[in-house]
Amino acid sequence: MKFREEKEILKGEKNKEEGKTRKFFKKLARHALIPVAAAMLTFSPVAKDINPFYSKPALAEEVPTGSTGSTSTAGNTNTAKADNANRLKDLALGGKLIGNEAGVSIAATMNYGMWGGADIGVMMFGERESPYFVLSLTPGLEKKGVKFRYFGKLAFVQLNSWIYTSHSLSLGYGKQFKNWGFNLGVIAGGALSYPTYDNIYFNMAGGVSFNIKETLYLYALAKSYFAAGNAMRTAYVGYYGPKFQGVEAGILVKIKELTGKVYWDHDVVQSKGGLILGTQFNITKKIKGGISGGIGVTHMTEELGGRTNFMAQAFLNLIYVGDSGITQSYKASYERYQKGGIPLQTDINSPPQLSPLSSQERAWENEAKQNLIESGNMDEFVSTNSGASKEEIITNARWLSRSLAEVAYANNAESALMQLKFFDPSVKYIANASHEEILDFLRKYLEWQQTHGSYEGMPDYLLNGIAVCAGIHSLTAMYLIKNGIGAAAFSVNAPQGPHVVAGYWTENETGIIDYGDKFVGPANSLDEVIRAYGEFRGAPTYVTQIFIPKKDDSWNYVGTWITPEGRLLNNSLGFDNFHLMRAYLLGIPGF
Repeated sequence: MKFREEKEILKGEKNKEEGKTRKFFKKLARHALIPVAAAMLTFSPVAKDINPFYSKPALAEEVPTGSTGSTSTAGNTNTAKADNANRLKDLALGGKLIGNEAGVSIAATMNYGMWGGADIGVMMFGERESPYFVLSLTPGLEKKGVKFRYFGKLAFVQLNSWIYTSHSLSLGYGKQFKNWGFNLGVIAGGALSYPTYDNIYFNMAGGVSFNIKETLYLYALAKSYFAAGNAMRTAYVGYYGPKFQGVEAGILVKIKELTGKVYWDHDVVQSKGGLILGTQFNITKKIKGGISGGIGVTHMTEELGGRTNFMAQAFLNLIYVGDSGITQSYKASYERYQKGGIPLQTDINSPPQLSPLSSQERAWENEAKQNLIESGNMDEFVSTNSGASKEEIITNARWLSRSLAEVAYANNAESALMQLKFFDPSVKYIANASHEEILDFLRKYLEWQQTHGSYEGMPDYLLNGIAVCAGIHSLTAMYLIKNGIGAAAFSVNAPQGPHVVAGYWTENETGIIDYGDKFVGPANSLDEVIRAYGEFRGAPTYVTQIFIPKKDDSWNYVGTWITPEGRLLNNSLGFDNFHLMRAYLLGIPGF
């Protein structure tokens, strides 16, 4: 994302007299829950069993048996009903309600066996309402224990992108003997959105399960995401490969209609684990259901603060099969892994000068500029900060980020990326630039300005630039780390497309540096600040890849984190491959 793009104007708080939570649920009820529930109760065959106000439409009343025009018999009627039920037994109609700490999604659903279906609904991220329509295709083959299946979805949504697609392939094998059985499988797939590419990922998983008399289940699965080895290399698709994400293992006991599951998902970014209890039940002879709930904890990796949060989950499933043979399926789920949003403090010191630099900050920046010109490398530049306060170092990091954006931005490489020329030489050039090369570029540019005072005669390599957002902000994070401040570079979304920023944390605050702009939140809240940044920019981040450099200038890909907004988006419009692994390939009972 270019530095010179117009910045958003901060908006003041709206409707302070009414809380955000209350406003959200009022809007949800008014625009989604009440209309959908009314439609379901009016037109659904299940209505006559659960809705006391249901009345059969007049046109559907049976013709009196004494009518001279009637030639039907009870036998013929039963045969017709059976034939109709056989034709419709694979058709399922219903709805789903999904909620988490980011918002809620509600939709009417239709599915036909294992072939696919369609959903129409709306997602709500805070104040944003996003209608969507999803087509799914899920054909497969199951024979002699072998399972092969494709999962595909095409969604049209009113978000920053308007097309969201998800695609996965799975292959598994299982066999059940008299007293025991096993299943194993692999799945690989990802997502891609257009035109802003705000939801992009590709992951893989492999797993195995073992059961004793289909009562005691043990399972384990390993996960990986495709990623580059360092932040700068994210610009070049040829540098991506599978990176370890974590291992999940669990034990489940199923006794008649009751299930209990204990599990731990060790993840390189956010681990989670706990206990889930569930049961099946009958409401009437035709309406069956299942309900489950769980509690546990989530834990961010120590490199990102190590914060532990309480986790809660709840699931409800109702199924109705009427005389027509059509299945009615209604599902609701809620999960909360961490805190919700936070009041985001902003301090934007780039144009449009919403918060001008103080005289002290300008003095620090001018000193940093001169120190860089006189330094031979990064370590010498860092040594000039001996005795500097954290406030001064953060100010200098912002100057570094802003200066690189102004003079070192490789516009030719960005243009190639926006035109999907992923293998363009200019893209590979910036992906291979080191921190020392980027810093040396800035030093030489400043020296030229100082000695020549104009662009005339400036070498082409200084005019063409050497980095885009990933290189600029990975260098910014490296500078902070070498000065003793925890930092990382990570991917986010901007209104125009994917972006990379630098994050930092001290004992007093957590911040994001974006071309010199600073977004500040409470201490130990990097995940919350990432989400708040997306809300401020008007472009929620659904998936972020995190990179933490080491002091010796080497880089370490930490992992991929699916944000609460990303979980809501993928559960509404796409697939959770790790859930498909557990439920479909490994045959683990539950919801």
